[in-house]
Amino acid sequence: MLTLPLRQLLDMNNSTAVDFAIIGGGISGLATAWFLRDAGFSVQLFEKSPRVGGCIGSSDEDGYLVEAGPNSTLENNSAIGELVDSVNLSRQLREANREAKRRYIIKHGELLALPASPLAFLTTPLFSPLGKLRLMAEPFIGRLKCPHRMICEESIADFVRRRLGNEFLDWAIDPFVSGVYAGDPERLSVEAATRKIHALEMEYRSLIIGAIRRQLAGKRSGPAPSGRLISFADGMQSLPDAVATELGSECVHPGAGIARLQQQ
Repeated sequence: MLTLPLRQLLDMNNSTAVDFAIIGGGISGLATAWFLRDAGFSVQLFEKSPRVGGCIGSSDEDGYLVEAGPNSTLENNSAIGELVDSVNLSRQLREANREAKRRYIIKHGELLALPASPLAFLTTPLFSPLGKLRLMAEPFIGRLKCPHRMICEESIADFVRRRLGNEFLDWAIDPFVSGVYAGDPERLSVEAATRKIHALEMEYRSLIIGAIRRQLAGKRSGPAPSGRLISFADGMQSLPDAVATELGSECVHPGAGIARLQQQ
């Protein structure tokens, strides 16, 4: 654990202080460091664990690729593609098979498919009868009401509980959020992380009614394209490793935790 004053930390490898010091070597910190340096700024990044990547972690277990955190990410803006290209990972990029639409959840030791049709929903053991009734009540639930002139920031968990119920959160949304964001639905903004779903409520008042109306109109189930679901041949860990390699050891410092910051 490093306890040196910040200026001394920044001067470890240089005679002058750098423009930015980034604490945390997860993909957010690494991407921030990469884009800042690409814009011409000098950067130092500190990560307390021996490796970069944060919750991202890939390993080979008996010939199977195992992901400890997110197993994919959504390429839904140009910055992601720019980062992948710039760290020479384009050839390793793998897009999820668009024909493979079935998703599975392990519940009480049993592998169950997420229902992909109304009939499958009615017959699936994934949700209890009460949970199914709660979800079917969604069209009768109104939009979130905010006090006058206030901005309402709702988490994914709160949004799903309000519109679809606890069971749908636990057995459908939480696994999805963990697999893509490796995040906590209690802390992720529904508008920022799943704007396509959030927009359905804003436009149609109901997710189910909105999805049906857009389907009848020949449109996507939401107003914004969701992007490509991507990973890499050697797993998601390839991305933070490649970014750290591109930044170089003079910029990225694994095993260097920051105990405190002291103003000089």
